[in-house]
Amino acid sequence: MRTISIDSNMSAKIKNGKKSFYQKEVPTTFPSITPGEWFVLNSDVDSWLAYGNPFTKDTPTLWIMSNESIEPISFIKQRIQFALRLRAGCYKNEGQRIVYGQSDNLPGLIIDTYKDHTFIQINTAGMDRYRKEIKEILNEIYPAKKNYFLDRKKYREAESLPEFNQEWNEDELVTIIDSGITYQLPIGRMQKIGFYFDHRDNRNKFESYLSNEEIIKTKALDLFSYLGSWGLQAARAGCKSVDFVDQANFEDIILSNMKKVSSGADATFHHQDVFKFLDQAMKDGLYWNVVICDPPAFCKSIKQKQQAISGYKKLYSRIFRLLSAESTLVAASCTKYISLEELTNIVENEARQAGKSLVLRDIGIQAKDHPIASLKDNANYIKYALYRVE
Repeated sequence: MRTISIDSNMSAKIKNGKKSFYQKEVPTTFPSITPGEWFVLNSDVDSWLAYGNPFTKDTPTLWIMSNESIEPISFIKQRIQFALRLRAGCYKNEGQRIVYGQSDNLPGLIIDTYKDHTFIQINTAGMDRYRKEIKEILNEIYPAKKNYFLDRKKYREAESLPEFNQEWNEDELVTIIDSGITYQLPIGRMQKIGFYFDHRDNRNKFESYLSNEEIIKTKALDLFSYLGSWGLQAARAGCKSVDFVDQANFEDIILSNMKKVSSGADATFHHQDVFKFLDQAMKDGLYWNVVICDPPAFCKSIKQKQQAISGYKKLYSRIFRLLSAESTLVAASCTKYISLEELTNIVENEARQAGKSLVLRDIGIQAKDHPIASLKDNANYIKYALYRVE
């Protein structure tokens, strides 16, 4: 590895905790680097392991990895082993995220493990340079599992990363175990890296609330349902019927799991755009007493934040007109640039517009396998608010 000298200003920023530098933040005196190159940054006193990519689009150009001058593969292996120890007591015998990018000091590397599979997603050039070695590390850790790369073109485009031939067959089934529910999903139908473990703790708190509180829970509505995790747990907690809505068709998986989770509950899947479904439901005068709203991210950059706020307002203005007199609402979000306070402000304002009163019963962040350093951490993106509505 090369050693690159840096000035006192850049050194001070790193010592104060700065972990990444965008192109405009890199000193003009910084030498040119090749995509994915690892090097040692050296000041008069300190040194750090780092890697970079000069061809990034809206992502950092330099990542600071460690204050040790360690060989990259040894560093990556140590960090993966540390990530596993951090999660050793989490969700035993169930699937989970075992590497969460920058939170595990491995920016651009996401790894999720399931019953028989492990999926690796790489989104930075520095990690992509060692994709073969990362695969070998996973094969050592999980020799009995099928360890696949699940590259997503749209995430790799930000660093101009190449496309590779997929290693798996689209019809190959993945067994996902979460909160005591088993899902079987073909790889070709997986979203992102497979399953949304990030809301697991919130789903479990929601199920506990439905099971233990004296509330009406005859009809539930699971919006943006994907595999139906929220709605299935609502049924397990005693909801008599659940409507699932998603623009992708997961009817077969949801109905099959409903029979296993709650033989006494009815399930109906609506293969439809959520906004169109809500508009039609208002015209038809339909009502639910449990509604879960967990949409995909409404924006991917801070520039689109106002667009996301408008989307949430549009969504909850409809939802509150479909809630019965006494009901339960889950307002969930994975939009990074919308804070919990902003989300709850939107929900509460729309409730007032609809003549509803709210009691906030619970809030939450992401599950333990998606660690964060603080509430201000960029990796802190999950929001959950549970309301009693009257």
